Amino acid sequence: MKNNTVLCSNNIFRYIFFLLIPLLLGSCGGGGGGGSSNTSNSDLSICRMACNLNPVNEYTYDICLANCSSSSGGDNPTPPAPTPTDTTPPKQPTLTASLSALNQITLTMQQGSSYDGVDRYEVIRGGVLIATTSYVSYVDSYLRGQSTFCYTIIAIDAAGNRSIASSAACIATSPSPLKRSVDITSVSSLLEPHNSVAGSDGTIYGWGGGWDINAMNPDGTLKWSFTADGILGRPVVGADGTIYFGGYKTIYVLNLDGTLKWTYTVGNNLRVSDPLIGGGDTIYFTGYTAGSGKIVALNLDGTLKWKKVFIESDSWLTAIGTDGTPYLEVVVRGRTTDSDIYKLQALNFDGTLKWEYQIDSPISATTAFASDGTIYFGTIVGWNKINVRSSGKLQALNPNGTLKWQYASTNIFTGNISIDNDGTIYLRDNRLHAVNPDGTSKWITSVTDTYFPSDMILVNNDTIFQIGSCSGCSKSTLEAVRLDGTRKWTYIIDANDAKALLWVKNDILIFGRSKLYSFDVLYK
Repeated sequence: MKNNTVLCSNNIFRYIFFLLIPLLLGSCGGGGGGGSSNTSNSDLSICRMACNLNPVNEYTYDICLANCSSSSGGDNPTPPAPTPTDTTPPKQPTLTASLSALNQITLTMQQGSSYDGVDRYEVIRGGVLIATTSYVSYVDSYLRGQSTFCYTIIAIDAAGNRSIASSAACIATSPSPLKRSVDITSVSSLLEPHNSVAGSDGTIYGWGGGWDINAMNPDGTLKWSFTADGILGRPVVGADGTIYFGGYKTIYVLNLDGTLKWTYTVGNNLRVSDPLIGGGDTIYFTGYTAGSGKIVALNLDGTLKWKKVFIESDSWLTAIGTDGTPYLEVVVRGRTTDSDIYKLQALNFDGTLKWEYQIDSPISATTAFASDGTIYFGTIVGWNKINVRSSGKLQALNPNGTLKWQYASTNIFTGNISIDNDGTIYLRDNRLHAVNPDGTSKWITSVTDTYFPSDMILVNNDTIFQIGSCSGCSKSTLEAVRLDGTRKWTYIIDANDAKALLWVKNDILIFGRSKLYSFDVLYK
């Protein structure tokens, strides 16, 4: 009963207080228009305190606060004057142009020390808008032919004000080494670039992940297809144009027109490696599966010379020496991957073991041979080791399989190794290395900008051609490098079309997903 009385009293008090709010508001600022519009902040605070004294409900509380604000000028200062519209254009920019590749021009914009509030630039070439950029430089790529290109820019600020156009910056491109480019979209899915080779007439042979070996004409059209029995690798083209490639348990040999010449079956459940031709008269290949396999030597007519079952657990053919010696890369499997043992084995011409040399890892840079019989290959230091940063090593062996010297790099060597007539060795990690025949460094060079070499060919003992790529980049470079490490020229290519680098007579061929390019190797 007592509690109910108190509750009732409180409700009556709140009701009376709510009726008195208009009077309180009048004292706070002259509600109803009678008070001053410049009520002090202290008066406004008193009014709000009154609202906080037990309002009946949220609705009445909100009304109270609203009346405080409307009856007092304290919360409603005079709105600021509108900001005048910016109509001042940026100052006239200046523009410079430089030739950063044979088919690429780099533009640099300048706007003074503060850039004058510039938000973006319009880039105009030959009177036509080609781009809008918020950067102070712009790269115009894929320019074709020898010509003079003139550019102007217009600076634009955030309000949309436009400057006067800059003075024109003109620059002439050089004659291009590009002979031609053709569209190969219709056949690109049939040829995996890294599993492709070129014949002496410019025909490109390869496969695209299915069971067909495909031939592409130099004009980008399909020449022929041949269906095999399973897994395929990189084909090999003989001196007479015969095509050799391995499938599932079978080696295939085709004529130039894609018809079958002969086959040789190694055995069930054996994958056939890429065949190699040694001494001009012997075809070597391995048939292998996990833990077993054999190496086979055939005559050029497909008859058997000899075959040997592997002694080690995993072995595959890796190279043929200049004297015809076949070399095997061998893995002796341990209980764990970091206890595997890797070897390079040299075989006699009858398949017996000549010598073997234990190495650090799988071979990372392909085996190459100097004219004096020295054997070069790259391996990985720290392979399969926990908490060890992998690095690279170029190893040189004497013809008898003993170590001659080692050349180390902080990065891993990959891809092919080339040797010039003076015995200098060329190979790549994220840079291009030239190594003297005694194992000392001759020079090291990086590829333009952020690119790293992804493929390389030494041509005519005169020029190294390399593709430069970078992760996530839309462009790649083809670079021609002299044997002293200086660049002859650089050409820009769409990254999707710079997947394979091939050499045919006086042409360097590059192709990928949509284009086949042919460049003149004699271009200076």
